[in-house]
Amino acid sequence: MIFFILIILGVSAFLGIMFWTVILPFKPDSLKVFGKFVCKNDEKIEIVTSVASYHQPGEKSISIYCNDYGKKRSVKGKVLLLGFLSSFFIALPFAIIIVFSVYKYFFS
Repeated sequence: MIFFILIILGVSAFLGIMFWTVILPFKPDSLKVFGKFVCKNDEKIEIVTSVASYHQPGEKSISIYCNDYGKKRSVKGKVLLLGFLSSFFIALPFAIIIVFSVYKYFFS
């Protein structure tokens, strides 16, 4: 039983990571949803994307700040962690269905 739980959690984590891997390059502003959880009341979330053009052409990076009238506070780690956790829990029912379907297919 523990084996099934670990596999389900692993599949859910994989699906959560893959969701953000596909979404972030095209819609980085989708992380603004988590601004109200990491920024204080008078701060606004600011997402800055940049593309390298000299040393590594085409490489993209993202910076996430809570901006309070010129004072910037980096919250990149917190926002990405919240994004991963939310997609992990959203993907959990799908992971359960996938694992039990595969088990039933191969072992019934």
